[in-house]
Amino acid sequence: MKVLITAACGMLGHALVRGAPPRIDLRALTRAELDIADRGDVCAAVAVFQPELIINAAAYTHAHASRFMAQAARSVPGCRLLHVSTKKAGEKAVLAALGERAVVLRTAGVYQYGTSAAADSIAGALWAIAGRPGIRGIVHFSDDGEAAWQGAAARAAGAGA
Repeated sequence: MKVLITAACGMLGHALVRGAPPRIDLRALTRAELDIADRGDVCAAVAVFQPELIINAAAYTHAHASRFMAQAARSVPGCRLLHVSTKKAGEKAVLAALGERAVVLRTAGVYQYGTSAAADSIAGALWAIAGRPGIRGIVHFSDDGEAAWQGAAARAAGAGA
């Protein structure tokens, strides 16, 4: 399967690349390589690679970027979009543009280390959804347990030490 991942250097993007299943033809683009807020950049990247799946891991809150990703996915026959939600307007734009070819994953805050929604766990959930084309619409995901922002920030700071 040909998969394009946005924000490859972010926490979630990095976890997706690290956890990619075997036999995935992966194109993981950093923010410097793909500006998802630029319709031309998005359309060009998708047109050149022709992915079967786009995973939008960018933590970008403007709905127009989400719409650009969905419109680009729509231009490739059968291409699905897995969109990690940051705002409801982005969710609506993705679902309106792609319908049943879109999955919106709602999650708690994303951390490198912690229990709210660790990047590796979210990446695992996205890869599981990627392998199940019957999943569509809005999906909620969170790890077990709970963490306050202060505790999660302290753990994340300790993980880098």
